[in-house]
Amino acid sequence: MRKRILLICALLFALVLALGSCASVAVESIVHIEELTIAVGTSVSVEASVLPENASNPTLTFRSADEQFATVDEYGVVTGVARGHSIVVITASNDMMAFTMITVLQPVIDISLDRENLELNVNRNETLRVTLYPEYADMNTEVIFSSADESIATVDENGRVTAVAAGSTTITATVQDVDDNPLTAASEVRVIAPAPRQNAGSSSGGAITAPNRPPVMNLFPDEIVVFDNPFSSQE
Repeated sequence: MRKRILLICALLFALVLALGSCASVAVESIVHIEELTIAVGTSVSVEASVLPENASNPTLTFRSADEQFATVDEYGVVTGVARGHSIVVITASNDMMAFTMITVLQPVIDISLDRENLELNVNRNETLRVTLYPEYADMNTEVIFSSADESIATVDENGRVTAVAAGSTTITATVQDVDDNPLTAASEVRVIAPAPRQNAGSSSGGAITAPNRPPVMNLFPDEIVVFDNPFSSQE
């Protein structure tokens, strides 16, 4: 009888342990990124998880509050759709929520210069104007200018080209696309040397000789001699 009681107690104890091990562990918090910036056409994971790590049901669901700007799949991968803002709503199995603010930027997709060809005299300057596409791009908008031959023409950070010496060179404007690949636009620059200045009274053929002219006599009043006119009538 005593053995039977001990056996029943052991079974009850084992049952209690089993039931305890099967008790539900609730989600207490969601670990997530609060802010995320992405470019149009790119995708990034939100990378969210729950605490405690042994939560009975660690499943999370994801939803975008505004899919015209960003979408999110079941795994938390966010894709930028258009320039703007959205919020990814993260929901745990016990309806606990967390939020990630999504900012979507528009990268530059093309670049152009207002002049494909530029002609300057030595020591003159002119500024090249840059246009980025689309015009509302707000990512990777820094333009870097460079000259292929600075002994011919230089260019500053604002696109101002200065002619140095006669010859030809190329001025290039560069931006980076969303994958950090260069996008470029170029202008061919021709520098003209000024024509040599000629001294007065000289030409390429040598000195200019004045045409032959009769000598000019300068007569002063006291040097003038008046002769009688032999043909004048006699009184």
